[in-house]
Amino acid sequence: MYQLITVNGGHSEVSRGASGNGYQEHLIARKIKDKLISSFRSVGQKTVDTTSDATSQSGVLHEQVFKCNLYQGGTQLDVSIHLNAGGGTGVEVLYYSEKQLASVISNAIATSLGIRDRGAKQRKDLFFLNHTKHPAILIEVCFIDNVEDMKQLMSNIDSMIASIVKVLTGKTISGIQDYTVRSGETLYKIGQRIGSNVKEIMSLNPQIKNSNLIREGQVIKIPRK
Repeated sequence: MYQLITVNGGHSEVSRGASGNGYQEHLIARKIKDKLISSFRSVGQKTVDTTSDATSQSGVLHEQVFKCNLYQGGTQLDVSIHLNAGGGTGVEVLYYSEKQLASVISNAIATSLGIRDRGAKQRKDLFFLNHTKHPAILIEVCFIDNVEDMKQLMSNIDSMIASIVKVLTGKTISGIQDYTVRSGETLYKIGQRIGSNVKEIMSLNPQIKNSNLIREGQVIKIPRK
């Protein structure tokens, strides 16, 4: 779908961004960035890391944009990873012109994490979105100062990564991933949501003797679809 996707983790070691619940934005954003780039490459998607280590927020933004704009020709998407703060909850994806894409990505992340979908929000005032020469989105994955948001993110990060890769490449990451059971879920419901079935999930979890005996917060293995 894209000849090149650039990905950066927002902020830097000096300009760290938001914090909450014992987490620091720049560290979590870089963890997500690393996993996303690795997953893109695993399905054959050409990807470049445009993360900056500048010592000021202005420097970070200018270097991110400079790195993104180095590449000319072909279809390109520039992606910046951030975490929100301020007492809210849920995921939102900011855009300059890519409203439909931002909406789809936001919904995919919300579904994979089981958090609120705040949707696509146009922000023409943001330096990153306003100065990249190619289509760009800025993903506010969740609220770092919300306990439940961070619990869902850290428990289901691989599922979230897979959902982004699926939207942007149309390809599925193969393999197995950890999944944290949500309130009211059964193996049947989980299977329906991820395109699997009870038999397949139970084969990955020999400790589960009865498909109905799973509990909220339990970590199980599921196929990565």
